[in-house]
Amino acid sequence: GAGHLIQWRIIEALKRMGAFYYETGWNFVPGISQGVITDKEVNISKFKSGFGGNKYPLLRGEKFYSKEYLSKTLSRRAAEHAGMPKKT
Repeated sequence: GAGHLIQWRIIEALKRMGAFYYETGWNFVPGISQGVITDKEVNISKFKSGFGGNKYPLLRGEKFYSKEYLSKTLSRRAAEHAGMPKKT
């Protein structure tokens, strides 16, 4: 489609300018990506993958300074992931 053509032209132009890398951002994979991803994010990742190239893992983490906040946050995320109603 038009989106692929535009991106491909950008890649060609960057190659002519001497670029070695073209960063497309995060790629989300169902069942592997942290958190709950939307169908839109999966489709965008498929679009990006259509250009080939290499994928490199992105490692990220969080630091919690409060055990209470950690517990509440992880409990909330687990409940959201399981589709449970939110506590008010």
